[in-house]
Amino acid sequence: MTNIEIGKLKYKYLVGTYTVGIITPSRKRHMRRIDEVSGRPANSHTGIEDGTSINRLTPEEVAAYVIKHKLI
Repeated sequence: MTNIEIGKLKYKYLVGTYTVGIITPSRKRHMRRIDEVSGRPANSHTGIEDGTSINRLTPEEVAAYVIKHKLI
């Protein structure tokens, strides 16, 4: 589980093989496909190849998605 802070709000997210789970500060859970959150085509990578989930989704992409869709 990865923590990110957007403004004064703290979010958590977990990246799987095809989906990402975002937990908002109000504990509401949002399950989305990685391509929906990143805006990149399905099964594409960020360019970082270290065998972890960071090559599928970056914290900046999650933060941009949260802000764009106003997840609280």
